[in-house]
Amino acid sequence: MADTQGRGDPADGRARRILVVGASAAGLAAVETLRGEGYDGTLTLVGAETHAPYDRPPLSKQVLGARWEPERLALRAPA
Repeated sequence: MADTQGRGDPADGRARRILVVGASAAGLAAVETLRGEGYDGTLTLVGAETHAPYDRPPLSKQVLGARWEPERLALRAPA
């Protein structure tokens, strides 16, 4: 979408704030990709969970099966 009105400096066509909805592996990957590509504006990642993004598939297999500790599911170390 090319419309940048109210979301940044129209002179450079780049938004200065981005909101990523969904604190999943995909949401985290989107934020990391933006940073990796040089985006230096504000990034906000929101989700319904009270904890940081985690790796969901192993939750039902490894954690509930008592093979992993829940802390191992974190996709990134706490900041």
